[in-house]
Amino acid sequence: MSYRNPKQFVDTQTAQHYRNLQNTMMGITEDYVREQKLKRAEEAKRAAEIQEKNEKIAKLQTQYENSVGKAWNNATGERADIFAKAGSKIKEAINIAGKFSTEPFLTSDQKNYRTNLESLNGAIKRDLINLDSYKEGYKTKKEKRGELGGYSLENDPGQFAWVASVLGGGLKGETNFDFDLSQYGGPVTKYSYKNPETGETYTLTGSMISEISNNPDRDILVTIPDETTNMQNIANEFGKTIVDGKATDEIKDVYYVNRPRKSRVKKDGTIEYYIEPNEELFVQNVKSAVISKIDGLGDGVSPNKIALFNFFKRKFKQTDSFLPLDKKFTKEEEDEFNNELAVDYATYTSQVYFRKGRDIVVKEVKPAKKEKEVDVSYIKDIEIPLAKGPSEEDGAFINLDDLERSIAKRGFRVTKAEEVGGRKARTLTKSVEGADRSVTIYDDMQPEEVKNLMIFLETGKENTTEQVDKFSEFIVNE
Repeated sequence: MSYRNPKQFVDTQTAQHYRNLQNTMMGITEDYVREQKLKRAEEAKRAAEIQEKNEKIAKLQTQYENSVGKAWNNATGERADIFAKAGSKIKEAINIAGKFSTEPFLTSDQKNYRTNLESLNGAIKRDLINLDSYKEGYKTKKEKRGELGGYSLENDPGQFAWVASVLGGGLKGETNFDFDLSQYGGPVTKYSYKNPETGETYTLTGSMISEISNNPDRDILVTIPDETTNMQNIANEFGKTIVDGKATDEIKDVYYVNRPRKSRVKKDGTIEYYIEPNEELFVQNVKSAVISKIDGLGDGVSPNKIALFNFFKRKFKQTDSFLPLDKKFTKEEEDEFNNELAVDYATYTSQVYFRKGRDIVVKEVKPAKKEKEVDVSYIKDIEIPLAKGPSEEDGAFINLDDLERSIAKRGFRVTKAEEVGGRKARTLTKSVEGADRSVTIYDDMQPEEVKNLMIFLETGKENTTEQVDKFSEFIVNE
């Protein structure tokens, strides 16, 4: 067997063509790969930038939310009872405002919303400070409830419940906090209490709380005006004795004039003699002064005036005369109200002034001196001597000379003899207990008139009970 090398035909052009094609394809692929690599690199870079930006946004938003939330927690931490139910709403508000953190441009509403949210913690702190300030006055007025300077018992129970709950009074019922961030000028804060029995809700805004706290004349509840000082000044002016411009402890004597004397047995067994003051006269004297005090409580019929009116009625046990604190009056009703309030004011002032504890302040006096009974029967038995008058007058006259001699032995003496208007007259005098009493008698008097004057000399009292007898009943001395 023989071998031989076969001849081969080689097409060099075609091979070159394939080589060129292969190189071309390889070049295209490399370019494509290179292009894709570049594209993917750009996309990766862009994705990284977006991720970085998002992380930055998330970080800024978280920082904002944490900052506002921390401020919120600091503001509400001390009174979590008020703000407990507001947590979800405030969190939602923080999230909304947090999204504005990275936006390049904000609308006016968005700016206002965010500004109000950032001011909310400050508003809450302000409200709590004002509530604490108000709480001090509230505590005092609550302790004096129903009395001068305390809260009126006729206040709305819902208002009482709101104050007690928001100030931490521990009342049952829902105490809620709410807010509005849409208003221009600052956030609006609201504090409310819902009565669990009636379902009624009473709400007060932070601005109203601030106004009440900063103004002593404002209050959530109606206060009975404290007139203690005014009443004392009135009492001193009209009731007490003034020495060198200062009131003493002595009540003016005018309130004891013509008043009956009384007596009572004291604890030690002794008898006390006294006179009770004339309170009616005091009320009459001070009424005009009281009118000006009432006018000083404000124009018209205010709730405070009505509260004072009801206070007096309660003290006088006239509970059927109470008036609602929001009552409206006509002009005629207002005049009648003011007059009645003035009388009650003066009457209560009198009772406070003239009473210590439950006992009326009286003026102690010495026991009334028992009058000595004077026997004047001898005067009644005296026969008055008469002299026959001139016939032309056809009358009878007292014989003063004979009378003088007959009564001298009874201690009567003539200290003066004269004629008055053509008639004879004598001045009779008698000393009784070291004091002289004198009367003048005339000869034309009737006998019983002379006897009555003699009784006056003996007793110091006029005798007007005896009828004057006629001359014809007496013996005529000629």
